[in-house]
Amino acid sequence: MSDEVSRVAKKRVKRERTGSFDAVQLRQAYGEEPTWEGVKVTDENYRVKLMQAYNWANASFDTSTLKKITTEYMQNNEEFAFLKELPDYYFIGVGSMAWLRMNKAPFTKESNQIFIDCLEKLKVRYEKLKQDELKEKEIVADTSNKLSAEQTARLEYVGLYSMLDNLIKTDNIDGDKVYDILRSRQPTQQALRLLADHYKTNVEECDTYGANKLKLNEKKFNQLLRSGSQEIVAVVEKVLSNVRSENKLNKIRKLRKRRIKPAQMQVKNLKFKESDGSLKLVSIPPASIIAAPTLITFNSKTRKVSIYYAKNTDGLSVKGTTIQNFDTEKSKSKTLRKPEEMVGHLIGTSLFRFEKVFEGIKAKLDKPNGRINDDTLLLKIFKT
Repeated sequence: MSDEVSRVAKKRVKRERTGSFDAVQLRQAYGEEPTWEGVKVTDENYRVKLMQAYNWANASFDTSTLKKITTEYMQNNEEFAFLKELPDYYFIGVGSMAWLRMNKAPFTKESNQIFIDCLEKLKVRYEKLKQDELKEKEIVADTSNKLSAEQTARLEYVGLYSMLDNLIKTDNIDGDKVYDILRSRQPTQQALRLLADHYKTNVEECDTYGANKLKLNEKKFNQLLRSGSQEIVAVVEKVLSNVRSENKLNKIRKLRKRRIKPAQMQVKNLKFKESDGSLKLVSIPPASIIAAPTLITFNSKTRKVSIYYAKNTDGLSVKGTTIQNFDTEKSKSKTLRKPEEMVGHLIGTSLFRFEKVFEGIKAKLDKPNGRINDDTLLLKIFKT
């Protein structure tokens, strides 16, 4: 037998393979793996030894192993290539017979005929399974034909957003996965539009909900849902802009990933203030901005403290002297009246605490423009 088929006895064996005895009792009764050296069909105890070996195999292998044994034994017979498609439990009994043959046990014509009959019965069961599958497909197709185009699109849309929502919840979503799912499902344009509308609504609801005072776990989930929804909308809109007619999604060439420059290359032209002696502040390394979810900056000249939130899971980036890929709606800044008193409270804490302190600052709320200059300190990066 090849190494592909494990012959190690299982510690726990299912009762379905044991017949009238418990599997453990069979192992105790028949001991270790039987050998066939010198055994002949004419031996007086041949039938007893054969039955003991058959029971040993049933007690020692689970159904998946019995299937592997049978398919390996029959691998050179194309007529029985269908065996790989059958469920594991179909191989109780027949798998043990195949194992005996792989171990070169001697057989009579009668026992060989029993094995052949078992294989033929599997062929009949396989054909019955295929007929049942075909009938089921016909029923599904008949039902689909009775649905309107709008109903079909809505069913596609529901199936898609259920799958994508699960990826968002597990924080396991990116553009490539969305593309792969869309190409495998091949939804209509109408379903894609419904999908885009659904996730645009998600983003709007997240923004509204995020304006409220939230608990830390609620805030994290809200940010996760918003970021994932934006990712999906971006992909779906790109696909819709390239699909010229329905049902051609599988012909869409996967968009090539944009080459991302190394962090040091992105920030090589960034001008910033390395330290401020009066405030006792030191900037963080500029390369740490790349792919960061948030960034706190402070302009010592204008006294503005700003927080930049990344637009999506790619995080922040830098182009020249400007912060890129930040959420213009969510990012914010305020002017500090007494920076020497406030800045320490803002950076020496968690993101949640920072936002609480920031909200308490009595100053006009502004939107940062992303520009970094010689007066700007790069204060802190918070991991959301």
